[in-house]
Amino acid sequence: MKSKLLHGRFSKLTALVIVVVMLAAVFSACGFFAGGSTQFEAFCDELFVAFMRGDALSINILLEHPEEYGLESESVYVSKPADNSKDYKESYEQLAAIAVQILTFNFKSLTPSQQVTYNVLLEFLTGLSEMGDYYWFQNGFLGSYMGDNADLPIYLDKYEFKTKNDVANYIVMINDTADAFADYVAYERARCQNGYGRADFVYEGIIDQAEAMAPDTDGKHYLEADFERKVAESGLVYSAAELESLKQENRSAIYENLLPAYAELAVSIGQLLIDFPTDTRNQAGLSHLTNGKEFYATSFKRATSSSDSVPTALSNMKKALKDVWYDYSVAYNALLTGHDAAWITAGINSVYALNSYSDENMMSILESLEQSSKQDFPARPEGSPSVTLNRVNPALKEYYSPAAYFKSAVDSTTAPEHIYVNTPDDLNKGYIVYELLSHEGFPGHLLQHSYFKLSDAHNVRKILGMSGYSEGWAEYAQMYTAKYFGETELLPFYNLILKNRQLNGYLQVIVDILVNYYGYSVVELEQYLADNALPTLTNAQAAFKSVIEYPTNAATYYYSYRKFIELRADYKGSDMQFHTAVLAAGPMSFELLRKTIM
Repeated sequence: MKSKLLHGRFSKLTALVIVVVMLAAVFSACGFFAGGSTQFEAFCDELFVAFMRGDALSINILLEHPEEYGLESESVYVSKPADNSKDYKESYEQLAAIAVQILTFNFKSLTPSQQVTYNVLLEFLTGLSEMGDYYWFQNGFLGSYMGDNADLPIYLDKYEFKTKNDVANYIVMINDTADAFADYVAYERARCQNGYGRADFVYEGIIDQAEAMAPDTDGKHYLEADFERKVAESGLVYSAAELESLKQENRSAIYENLLPAYAELAVSIGQLLIDFPTDTRNQAGLSHLTNGKEFYATSFKRATSSSDSVPTALSNMKKALKDVWYDYSVAYNALLTGHDAAWITAGINSVYALNSYSDENMMSILESLEQSSKQDFPARPEGSPSVTLNRVNPALKEYYSPAAYFKSAVDSTTAPEHIYVNTPDDLNKGYIVYELLSHEGFPGHLLQHSYFKLSDAHNVRKILGMSGYSEGWAEYAQMYTAKYFGETELLPFYNLILKNRQLNGYLQVIVDILVNYYGYSVVELEQYLADNALPTLTNAQAAFKSVIEYPTNAATYYYSYRKFIELRADYKGSDMQFHTAVLAAGPMSFELLRKTIM
């Protein structure tokens, strides 16, 4: 389950840094600051536009009416690494400078909603500015299943043709891929030259993804057919000659730029593995790199929307794991009473037997979840748009998440809602459809975003990336909705599946911390788990590789989920009151959330 525009970050980080630098210069010149409510509102308006400017992809997805913000003619911005660490650091220093300027507003003169926005922006910009010392740790550009190379195809699929400018930008995005990938490779080579190269298996995964995207085939690429369909369905008027010209431009972009760019990416990363000795690439956790431990600690706070230190987080996770292990054991032993292990396995298999990914079944589950969750969660307003289920293209299956929710336009109550589902090859493994749709749909991401965007919070808050809050909430929703599971006789087995999911998630966070913060090897990791009477890993090597490629990813989901559990335990009120308060408050750190709703 993914983030970014997919229920997370509003745009590429590099784009954010650049526009904020521009914004700082504008505000410094016009003297917007040291004002009250009216001036702060104007500041937020300018900040919102600056965040979006130059990023046609985010505008296309997050704005239904970009013309109201003067953003209807924006061109595509393809995020690329900064040229050097000095420029990178200076960009982040500008974020800190804007945070300082926010402090000059008269807090007491702001409305309650503005005061929350003030606190959220101040904390967000300050926290983000702390990343400026870590130029060599940018992993977001390339990855085996997360990264710009892996995300681009799904963004192209989601991108809507609302205007002719959208169509033109779509082709520009494809054509710019080659230059962007070349810059990504140059950055990776520089990392190796400076001793910050990534593990061999990470680069090998990038090669596999790139080769899968650019298959050696004479057939028609799916993006060609998609483009023609989207133009036809857009309602945009083109002459026959214009339409044929557009189709040719798209074909050229695909076959002369996009597919060769992926093929060249695979070749270039392969050459990197040849050109640089293994010791220029870190095969272990972040703590083995200079400043790696500090980078991990900073990243952990951003990933979890929490100020907890890493040692504190490890202690919390160890306790949470033991608690869930106890709960799992009790539940399992209760099922064993009068039965045997084979009977429990049969019950779990019966849950999976219901795991149909048909459109009819998934829509039925979504509708059921929306209705059932109204018992304990605030409902979307009457007349809210229906949800569209989209299938991840088979060409992308292996390198895409099980499911994803795309944030709907923040300036529209009628903008369509989209959930992408990656149908697994084996329906008897992995996630249950009911789980996925409670996480991505109701009462998870879709409800959270669609509810908050109707609040009186400024739109600038609705595009900020607070992944700890959003993913923690979705995990909370996923676990909570077990009570709505309709198959009563199978509910104990479904609960057992969820408990096992928690066990694996908590264990993954512990592994992440031990490997990336404390520097554990696979052997040390297995010994640690044995010494502390923790469940052993079924595949230590796979877990080890996962946390090396994507540090803090598991923590974004499972540590943040635990923060919601802690918050609920301390909240005095019903579940409905708690859920309503959390959703109304919107994405923010758990420290601010506690102060806001308590």
